[in-house]
Amino acid sequence: MGNTTSTEVPQELGALSTADDVCKKYSVPLSGKTLFITGATGGIGKETARALLAFGGTVFIGCRSQEKGEALIQELKATVESSESKSEPGEVYPVVMDLSSFESVKQGVQQLKDYPQVKQRGLDCLILNAGVFSWDRELTKDGFELHFGVNHLAHFYLTKLLLNELKKQPAPQQGESSRYNQPKEEARVVVVSSRGHQRTEFDLDDLNFEKRPWHLKQGYDNSKAYNILFSNYLNKLLEEEYRKETENFETHSAQLSDEQKAQNAYLKPVQVTANSLHPGVIKTDITRSTLLGSLMFTILAPKSIAQGAATTVYAAIAPELKGKGGLYFSDCAPSPTSEAVTLLSNQEKLWNLSESMIQRWME
Repeated sequence: MGNTTSTEVPQELGALSTADDVCKKYSVPLSGKTLFITGATGGIGKETARALLAFGGTVFIGCRSQEKGEALIQELKATVESSESKSEPGEVYPVVMDLSSFESVKQGVQQLKDYPQVKQRGLDCLILNAGVFSWDRELTKDGFELHFGVNHLAHFYLTKLLLNELKKQPAPQQGESSRYNQPKEEARVVVVSSRGHQRTEFDLDDLNFEKRPWHLKQGYDNSKAYNILFSNYLNKLLEEEYRKETENFETHSAQLSDEQKAQNAYLKPVQVTANSLHPGVIKTDITRSTLLGSLMFTILAPKSIAQGAATTVYAAIAPELKGKGGLYFSDCAPSPTSEAVTLLSNQEKLWNLSESMIQRWME
């Protein structure tokens, strides 16, 4: 669990900071904010959900079954109630989704959209946290190499399905749902990648390892490079779209009275940004598939789960990141990446290939 005993507000954030430290430092009001986290039933996803819930967020947790989701919700509520957070705890709801199946992803997105809070407000933050780690070459239910299919392509598909929810302005309603009706200025996509992307050479002409020999962590490390390529190019497209929408909005607003401008806040474009991050080396459920993998991460992991979730929470709520995207973080600070993931040609090629692969599920 997270750091739920200390009430001291940290002055600086770094490698030893926890998710709670980040929340305490910024005291960002999360009440009325909607956040969806994939892979939230264990590890840093679970800790991210707990921290954001404890500090008032309305958190939707991605889980592979309704039973797992309900059990986790009871655990999270009990943990949050016993914590010393000074914030009023938020709300938490399950979203059933198996990322190895695009049909399951689509069904989960519909479940998420059907929640009244999302109908009212859309999403403030999408945290792409789920990941698989396998030392064998396996395939998803749709026939893609497992690491590529789950860690990258399913999240690419999910993001495409949820972009309108991130861009959505809430309807100015009153009553029970009024806590969700504050105009949105921004929304964020947070992609959990890994430092492992720096140790690998990827091949965009062989995403499914049909030509290359399979080698241990290469599939995982490749997928983490794809996470950053995706995040950076997504941010580029969103930035261009937001600039055009803002120009049109300002041209229209110049002709309105002050009273009309106040009402026009609900028509203002939402600035959506995307960033990626390395959480640190942590022993989590991602290593559960092999005894050797579990042993390796136990020996090498210098961070606790609470510390591993800190950079995710930082990217999701830090005020200084408002309007800033296309960045990569480690230890709650900007960090360098490999040169290959910064190349626009690689970003655009992966985006186009990914779009062609999911096309039939978008129809």
